[in-house]
Amino acid sequence: MWIRALSASKDSLLSESFYALYEAAKTANDPAFNWCLQLREALDAVDMGFLWNDPTPEKVLTFKSSLIQKMREKLMKDDLARAKTSKSIPTYYSFKTNGETEEYLKCTHSTPIASMIINLRLGYNVLFLDGKWHKLVPLGADTVFCKFCGDSLSLLHITDSCPQFSALRDKFLPRSRTFDFNMTKLVNHLSATNNKLELRMSLNFLRSSVPLYS
Repeated sequence: MWIRALSASKDSLLSESFYALYEAAKTANDPAFNWCLQLREALDAVDMGFLWNDPTPEKVLTFKSSLIQKMREKLMKDDLARAKTSKSIPTYYSFKTNGETEEYLKCTHSTPIASMIINLRLGYNVLFLDGKWHKLVPLGADTVFCKFCGDSLSLLHITDSCPQFSALRDKFLPRSRTFDFNMTKLVNHLSATNNKLELRMSLNFLRSSVPLYS
């Protein structure tokens, strides 16, 4: 719409309406009644305010791709910032708030491996393994206790501390060989590695532990 207005004939209704709003926006304070002012504020928010000053269709088209990318990243950040305050999905607080692509998304892992990495990164207590959902702690449920040790049950409990799976952790997870083990370091390690053996063994750990609670 903006490019159409800039490209329209100067004596057209579209052009005259746009420039009337454009001039009014220079002194207006309330964007609710002037979409040109809304446009200026949107451009300023992504450091593209220079496009609002003496705009031409050629100028806008030159920076169109960059503008769209910056707006996409801003909207993503805004959405994630709101999600981080969610009380119904508490794991949202740990989500990233930038628009950069994580390296693990560029990998060509098999579906089971990719699903495992997503499960671990979310840190959520409902996992999808080998075509089946496993609900460690159902949505909306009160605290669920581990049937093996009595502590509060979660994915973090299984991967980090439950004594029932101590031998499995030593067998399957890249533990002391590469780092002092904990869930966060495991997630970061598996997201970055292309070591297929470590990835398969970590998946085998989940396959050997999580279904025991189903």
